[in-house]
Amino acid sequence: QKGDGQADFLASLDYFGLDPPVVLGGQRPKTSGGVARDTQSSSGVACILSITAKPNARASQITNASEIRRGLADSVHVDINAVPKDGEANKALCALLAGLLGVPRANVSVLRGGASRTKEILVEGMSSSAA
Repeated sequence: QKGDGQADFLASLDYFGLDPPVVLGGQRPKTSGGVARDTQSSSGVACILSITAKPNARASQITNASEIRRGLADSVHVDINAVPKDGEANKALCALLAGLLGVPRANVSVLRGGASRTKEILVEGMSSSAA
């Protein structure tokens, strides 16, 4: 069963150490796009994460966890402690997400936006409900 990718993703953000999403008036606030959605890959189920990356940061970290928790984020904002040269920042981003999601590094790749700050990241072997 396919659920609301954003709701499933937000409900399972325990690896960030976040509380469950805030519910206002009985409904979660909707955003225009959501931070995750399910897709199919050659290896089966997969999840696509919408990412806004900021390279050359002091530390690699998620910077909008509060907005994600409240259902107000259209993408996951990630500071990356790497330069955007020769794909170094993309490699660091994929490694950070793989570690946070508990999947092998080889299962995380840049689907779109390799040279842009706005990216779509493919996480193979994981649905948005498990992300």
